[in-house]
Amino acid sequence: MVVVACDKNGNIDLTDLRAKAEQAGDNLSCIMVTYPSTHGVYEETIREVCEVVHSVRRSGLP
Repeated sequence: MVVVACDKNGNIDLTDLRAKAEQAGDNLSCIMVTYPSTHGVYEETIREVCEVVHSVRRSGLP
């Protein structure tokens, strides 16, 4: 499990997510997002968050 940073408003930090997703590469299997977050926000960039996770998985599911 890897924790991703949040911005000053409590949203997922997309820069940190991209970096950690790229580092994990094919070892990344999913992301868990609490909705609304523990900060009480609904991620406006949830589609982009999902696209980041899907984009780094190169080999497909086993």
